[in-house]
Amino acid sequence: TCLAFFADGKTLAAGGTEGLRLFDVESGRERGWVPTLSLRSLAVSGDGAFLAATAEHGPAVYLWPTEGLQAR
Repeated sequence: TCLAFFADGKTLAAGGTEGLRLFDVESGRERGWVPTLSLRSLAVSGDGAFLAATAEHGPAVYLWPTEGLQAR
């Protein structure tokens, strides 16, 4: 339901109903994943070290270090 590219253009973050996923743009392969609630918005820090998101329900803002997201 939401997308954000990393500043280098090599990674795409995609938030949906099942979780947050990171994809390698060139190969299309999944690089990382974390289960979440349905996400409404997504942003990547300028250095690509963190992802911030808001959920569809509730006022919370989630923050993840991108290094900790593991491929499934």
